[in-house]
Amino acid sequence: ESETSSSSSSEEDAEAAKKRRLKARKARKLKEKKKAKSKRHKESSEEETEDESSEDSESEEEVIKRKTKSRKKRRGKKNRKDEEDTESDDEDEDDDLIRARAQLSSLSTRRRTGKGGRAGRLQIDDKILKKALKAKSKGKDKKKKKRGSKVDFVRVDQLWDSSIHNYKLSETAEDADADEYDQYVFTVRRKFDWENKYTDTVVDIKSKPLKEALTHVMGAVKGISFAEETPVIDPNMLFLYLEEMREHMKELKSKSKSEKKKKLKKAAATKYSHIKVLVKYLDKDYAETKKTLYPLLESNTITFDLLWALFKSNEIAYCPTYSNPDEPRAFKIEYATKENSFMKGTWYNIEGRYLEYDGKQFGMGTMEVEVEQFKGPRKISSLACYPLKYHKDSVAMKAKLIERGRKFVALKGMNYRFHKGMGFYKKKRQVIKVNINGRVMVDPAIHRRINPNYPIST
Repeated sequence: ESETSSSSSSEEDAEAAKKRRLKARKARKLKEKKKAKSKRHKESSEEETEDESSEDSESEEEVIKRKTKSRKKRRGKKNRKDEEDTESDDEDEDDDLIRARAQLSSLSTRRRTGKGGRAGRLQIDDKILKKALKAKSKGKDKKKKKRGSKVDFVRVDQLWDSSIHNYKLSETAEDADADEYDQYVFTVRRKFDWENKYTDTVVDIKSKPLKEALTHVMGAVKGISFAEETPVIDPNMLFLYLEEMREHMKELKSKSKSEKKKKLKKAAATKYSHIKVLVKYLDKDYAETKKTLYPLLESNTITFDLLWALFKSNEIAYCPTYSNPDEPRAFKIEYATKENSFMKGTWYNIEGRYLEYDGKQFGMGTMEVEVEQFKGPRKISSLACYPLKYHKDSVAMKAKLIERGRKFVALKGMNYRFHKGMGFYKKKRQVIKVNINGRVMVDPAIHRRINPNYPIST
């Protein structure tokens, strides 16, 4: 009973205070209205007397000036009245806030004592709380910043929202200050599936200067287009170009100081500041990876988990021709993707391009090499495919491959030759080996005409 009486008395006090304020406000308004009326009467009487006395002496222009002055005065009074009305509205909102606080305090006292059933529970007026929140939120709307202008990055999560049946961006729990994602230079976006299980991480590039800097560093990379408004890049791919970024960053720093034209100087400075943020992010997130990866590469070994770090786009890779170590071949790496299936397990698929001739012109043929899963560290040279620089005699192998390439180009057209060694041909998705010791015809154009469905690229 004492609690209910205390809560009811607090509500009565709040209502009484509100009534007093309303009365005082009304009295104030009446006084102001009376004053305004008396002033108007005085001004009108003064204007009439002045008009009568100065009709003969003053010109029409002076009368017009006087009328405009009186209009300005009236407008000023109207503006004051509007301001007073807004003040009164704010006071109403303050009363609502006081009333809501009183109800909250009575609820807290009831919870402390632990008494009271369903009948004694107080219900807070939702409308009052909504009004109070709206009053607080007025005038606090932030202006949207220019896209890719903030020299920083933000971490966001791409989560499935069952209410809208679509993915939605929300700030990562560790980064509480992530409000507007477009203003950042780039965003590190973690992706989740419809069950909110983590799948992978990508980097969204928002800044134009950063896109230009990455185009200079990375060049043409398969799967990445810097012509897009927001290029989406795998952070592992960015890590492979970390040292090149660092070198370019130094160049931009010196350029921003030595450049004479202000426009070029400013452009170099912005590029430097934006790429610096990216390098900082990669150094921080890949600190543990570097501790494990660099010692392994120094000893020419690698683990399956870090196999992605070997295959950098546009580098030359070495592999035997159809698993025959006596016949080496080389190709330019395009991309390395991790694949898995229920039957086959997990493996890396390395895609690349090599020089090909179809009987009419030279061009680039496509090829793929698979590296199966293995446990623990393994020698890089024991893999089915690896970068040519990790070969035990990379200089001699490079010279041998270049010489063989020259011979291949020389066989353009129709040729009648002698061959002693291995030959290969494809049949029903299989490569069949043939030992040759005799004369052969080398004519790709006729071969394509006789076998139009024969696959050229591997």
